[in-house]
Amino acid sequence: MMPHLDVEVDDLEAETARAVTERARLAEHHPQDDVRVLYAPSGHPFRPGPRRPRRRPRRPSRSPGPARTPPGPPRPAAGPRRP
Repeated sequence: MMPHLDVEVDDLEAETARAVTERARLAEHHPQDDVRVLYAPSGHPFRPGPRRPRRRPRRPSRSPGPARTPPGPPRPAAGPRRP
């Protein structure tokens, strides 16, 4: 399967007709009833289809995270190097 571009449209039939007038070629097979497969003049496929409802982002869980260990003792400051 070739990589393709999915395009969300409000009116599938109107956008399909507009793409064909812009020299897109309609494919013989369409994987779903509400999606059309077209090929751009360059040969790359794209699929106009209906707008899908957006999923709400997941909320972070309210459970406490993993226990954190306290930091160790401070490191001594680096002094001048000896030859």
